[in-house]
Amino acid sequence: MKIPKFRRSRSLICESEVCCLKASAPNSAIPNLAAKHIAKFADDPEFNIYLRAKNPAKVTKWQQQMLNQLFEKGELAVAIEAGMKDYEKDLDYDYRADYEKKAWDDIRLNGVLPHVTLLHVVIDDMKREVILSLSTESDGNLEEHGIVIYLKDGAWTFDSDHLTDYLTEVEDEELERGEIDFEEDEEEAKLVEPNCFADISFIVGTWEYDAEADKEWMKANGDGSDDEIELHIKWSEYEGRRFELSEKRMLYWYKYSTWRKPDEWEILRYEKHEKKISIIFQEQKDRDNKWEFFYENDRLRSPHGGIFKRKQEF
Repeated sequence: MKIPKFRRSRSLICESEVCCLKASAPNSAIPNLAAKHIAKFADDPEFNIYLRAKNPAKVTKWQQQMLNQLFEKGELAVAIEAGMKDYEKDLDYDYRADYEKKAWDDIRLNGVLPHVTLLHVVIDDMKREVILSLSTESDGNLEEHGIVIYLKDGAWTFDSDHLTDYLTEVEDEELERGEIDFEEDEEEAKLVEPNCFADISFIVGTWEYDAEADKEWMKANGDGSDDEIELHIKWSEYEGRRFELSEKRMLYWYKYSTWRKPDEWEILRYEKHEKKISIIFQEQKDRDNKWEFFYENDRLRSPHGGIFKRKQEF
C-alpha cells in the first residue's frame, strides 16, 4: 500500500483537540482486511492515520520510518495478527456463543484480518508510540469494548483500555503546551523524502566484484580476522555477482557466466542520502524492493558486504 497524503487537522480520534496531521485510506488497501464487513455490507470503510509531533505541521523521520514499515513493508498486517494473538491467550473458548466459536475457528485457520475493520492508526513521535484501533462483529466482547493494539517494548500488545488512557494523557499534555500557531487547512504535508536525482551517469554501467578493494576495506575497518576475511573473499569470488544498471532496468547475475540468463527488474527511481545510493526496483507486482550501496572512491560498497567496481569496456 502506498502512503496516503496528509493534511493538517486540529482533531485526533473522538474529536480530541490535538494539532496533528491526518490522512485516510480504505480498508481494502490492505489485502484481506475487513473482507467480512465489505462482503456483508457492500461498503469499504476508511481508516484514519494521525501523526502527532512537537512540530505538528511536519512529518518526522521516525514517523516516516513507521509509515514505511506499516504500509509499504506490510508490518500493519503483522501487527494486527500479533496483537490478536495476545488477546487470544486469555480467550475462554468454551464459554463463547456458537457464532463466536465458528469465527474463532476460521480465524485460527485463515487469520484474523478478514474479521476486523481498521478504524484509526496513531503514530505519536513525542511519545514514540504506535496505536491501532479496530472493530469486529465476530466476538461479542470485542464488539462491545473495541480492539486496541499498540507497540510496546518492540512487541505488539492488546489492551482495549490503552487508547482511552492515551487520549487522556495527550489532552493534558496539549493543555500544558498551550496554543500553537497551527491552521487547519487542505494543504498537503510533505513527507520526509530522500533526494531523488536525475544525473545517474556515475552509476550507469556494469559492476563486478572487486576482491582487492573489498579485502583492503575489511582490513582497514577491522571487519573480521585474517582467516575470516580470506574466507569472505573466496566465497564472494565464488558467488561471482555482477549487475548492470541503466535508467529503467537492472540486470543481476548470481554466479555470472556468458550463458546464464540474468534476473531483470524494472527500476522505479534512484535515491541519494549523502554517500548512500538507494536503487528502488520492482521485483514483483505491487511490491517494491530496495538495494543500497555506499558510493566511495568510484566504487559501490554494499552494507551487507562486498565492493563492486565498474567493468571496463574495451
